[in-house]
Amino acid sequence: MRCSVSPPTTAGSLLAVPAVVGMAVVGPAGALIDRLGARRIILTGMAAQMVGNVMLAFSSTPMMAALALGLLGAASGVFWPGFNAMLGAVVPSAIRQRYFGINFTLINLGIGIGGLLAGSVVDINRPGTFTAIYLGNAVSFLAPLAVLLGPLRHVSGKVEHPVSELDGSPLRTSYLDILRDRAIVPVIALTFLSAFVGYAQSEAGFTAYARLVGEVSTRTIGYAFAANTATIVNGVQSPSPALSRA
Repeated sequence: MRCSVSPPTTAGSLLAVPAVVGMAVVGPAGALIDRLGARRIILTGMAAQMVGNVMLAFSSTPMMAALALGLLGAASGVFWPGFNAMLGAVVPSAIRQRYFGINFTLINLGIGIGGLLAGSVVDINRPGTFTAIYLGNAVSFLAPLAVLLGPLRHVSGKVEHPVSELDGSPLRTSYLDILRDRAIVPVIALTFLSAFVGYAQSEAGFTAYARLVGEVSTRTIGYAFAANTATIVNGVQSPSPALSRA
């Protein structure tokens, strides 16, 4: 990344770009996953992630960075719903609950290790270190890409809808049908609150405040992500056996 240090207001606006774009695309992405299958959407999302990271690595102006972050936000908005839908299609229902717990642990473990690695490598006085991290992140998507194009190439992740007894047409569920389910609405609200307070602050608010106000080193921020990961891993794995027996 070759752009000079931006003022806090510019940096804050840039951090908001992927969130806004992600919220805009996640609804249509769900409909596309339902229609085209999760595998196609995941492949598209990973390709966009790779391009976005390369663009961000070589951004030289705030506008270029905004375009790259917008692409990354769109990629996340389609990748994560598709990824979870793919898991639902691949993992048998008998072990699905426990597998999602393990998967959540591994995701956060990856975030923690990545944060620790990035905090140890990047240096605000050496912009080239940021370029290396973003390019490395782009390359890392080649591994799941190989899995989808290899062992999972025959798994589409497409939803098989039940058919109507009257005319044999597929019965589809809309977002309104989901929101009418009183048992689902509290879960959606809790998920939103958890993401708003948890992930949003750790990915943007915490790092910005620690660097700009606390003047904390990037290495210390990496250690903080590692501590956060250890807490999450322990918190997820401890109740997993009890949940499986319930």
